[in-house]
Amino acid sequence: MLSQLAPGGALSAALLRQGAVPLLRALQRGLASSALSAAASAQPLPAEPAAQQQQPAPPLAPPPPTERAARLSRLGRAGYDFAHAARPQRPEDVPEVVGSVHSIESFSALDGPGVRFLVFVQGCGLRCVFCSNPDTWHMARGKLTSSKDLAKKLERVSPYLKQGSSGKGGITISGGEPLLQPEFTASVLMEAHARGLTTCIDTTGQGMKESHWDKVLPHLDYALFCIKSPIPDKYEWITKRQIGPALGFVEELEKRGIPYWLRYVLMSGHTDQQEDIDAMVEFCCDKKSMQAVEVLPYHLLGVEKWAAEGKEYPLKGMQSPSEAEVKRFLDGLKAGGVKVLCNKFSNTTEE
Repeated sequence: MLSQLAPGGALSAALLRQGAVPLLRALQRGLASSALSAAASAQPLPAEPAAQQQQPAPPLAPPPPTERAARLSRLGRAGYDFAHAARPQRPEDVPEVVGSVHSIESFSALDGPGVRFLVFVQGCGLRCVFCSNPDTWHMARGKLTSSKDLAKKLERVSPYLKQGSSGKGGITISGGEPLLQPEFTASVLMEAHARGLTTCIDTTGQGMKESHWDKVLPHLDYALFCIKSPIPDKYEWITKRQIGPALGFVEELEKRGIPYWLRYVLMSGHTDQQEDIDAMVEFCCDKKSMQAVEVLPYHLLGVEKWAAEGKEYPLKGMQSPSEAEVKRFLDGLKAGGVKVLCNKFSNTTEE
């Protein structure tokens, strides 16, 4: 039928002779459409994909790149000049910022003066061999949290924080690295100040002055700074990063006169040698704002987290230093005139 309606076909010629051009065109279109539909229906349907056995996702894997980008786009950027903001008098004066939070502890006596409300933020640029929290490395894996929602939790416990024996209780933001979320960290610190609480961060000095430090440090009362090692080669071995930013951050703390404590992880055979004692004494000798050095003997508490992350622990087989090794290191620092913290964040230090 379609061939007869084609140009030159018998039926086509007959219709043209009778002047039935519209009818001819309609018939041609209709038959062509029917032929195409029939051809399409004759094609075999693609086979159904074989059911794939669902594989368990890697433990605590980072979100896909597109999801990660979408989540990160919600962090920070409050459009507020944190670097020059005055201490707030009321909570209403503090801008709201969204941050990525790993976890919260309502009370801690080990992370700054007095009793502290402890916030662990997500995201860290270092890859320390003794890291106790490798699950905090990736920024996008945290819980998106508003600074105002966090302030409500802080409000509920603030009376207990103020009742500590030192009267210096408050909030400490740890991580991860709080300086990598400068707007969120600054906003939370301001919320604490608006409630009459002291502020502190537990940091390794990451980031840069203008984009990170200048936003956070104006709202800081204290800092805990983990030096890793003042020896550049050892610092790089521990963190897989260069030591320059860390040294610059300490200079900034000194410049601003912010009281801080140095934290130093003691590892047998690595950071407990005489050269380490000498380097620490030299590093501390001219520091005016440094309150004391807190020596933290290496422990095994992070080993299981590395396994949960599917990562091989880099210090496999290493044990905690003995009491004699710790004493030798402390005595070496004290002999060099360094204050050593012996009763955590009390007024008791040893010269």
